[in-house]
Amino acid sequence: MTYSLNINLNEAVADFAPDLTPEEVNSIAESIYKEYDYGKIYDTIEGYIIQFAEDNDLTYEVEEIDIEGQEYDAPEYR
Repeated sequence: MTYSLNINLNEAVADFAPDLTPEEVNSIAESIYKEYDYGKIYDTIEGYIIQFAEDNDLTYEVEEIDIEGQEYDAPEYR
């Protein structure tokens, strides 16, 4: 099974700020799309992996990944 996340930014902005006009929603969504640091998502996911591994006494090594030209170290966790 493969799990994925897809976010409609326009809907998310409208959910958080329902009083905005469609044009305002679109402007904010476009700004998020262009400027958001998606590396934060990977940091959050890695945090969950580490916590899950610790809670379940798992040992694993994180692979080095390249996100938008930035390399991240691959430490071993236990």
